[in-house]
Amino acid sequence: REDSDYVVFATGDGAILRVVGVDTAMNPEFANAILDAIEGRIRATGLGFDLFGGYVIARNDAARIRFDLVSSVVSSIVLVALYLLFFCMGSHGMTLTALLPVGLAAFCAISIGSAVFGPLSPIAIAAAAVLLGLGVDFAIHYLVRYQKVRETESCDEAIRRTHRALAVPLGVGMLTTAMAFLSLALGEFGGLAGFGMLLAFGLALAYAGTLYLLPVLLRWMPGTPRPARPSALAAWFDRVAHHRH
Repeated sequence: REDSDYVVFATGDGAILRVVGVDTAMNPEFANAILDAIEGRIRATGLGFDLFGGYVIARNDAARIRFDLVSSVVSSIVLVALYLLFFCMGSHGMTLTALLPVGLAAFCAISIGSAVFGPLSPIAIAAAAVLLGLGVDFAIHYLVRYQKVRETESCDEAIRRTHRALAVPLGVGMLTTAMAFLSLALGEFGGLAGFGMLLAFGLALAYAGTLYLLPVLLRWMPGTPRPARPSALAAWFDRVAHHRH
């Protein structure tokens, strides 16, 4: 309407208002803050409204990405736990014991990584789901070796022998994988750089948790652990390893 300074529909029942923020929609915290302020002011008038534009897209994308990240981490925990229970550890106690160090490593990696490297991109935070699958390998090797030695030795002696046998090989394997992920930090894309640094840091924490947290958990477990029964999957791999070809 020509008699208005705003874009008002000819019928007079609606208008279009353009809001320009002091920061861009690339800052999700600012996008949420400015949208909350706008919605609060319009609701106070009792008028109906619809929001669109870059800030709205940023907020919706952030909510969708957050849901995807949470669901991926939860599903990763569930799938890894089911795999350990039915195909590897064979008992609830050993499954939880294997998951605790890597779960704590993932939690600390995201928390400390966010504080050290600044706000992490969604791609970087997705490293938590990957870390759960990679970091649990240390605990699998440790617990399988421990259970075998524990059949004939005391808890302390079994831990001591497991440490001596696996500390160096697991450390070398961890460093090899961590260096590969750290190479992502050499690129210009910040999302992949954060992903690589977070995974490398998380693997180091998972390795440390395996060496220092697992022995504490094993000492808390009552009695002698039941020897793990080879699963169908493990038995198949064993047949392949010993096949003449």
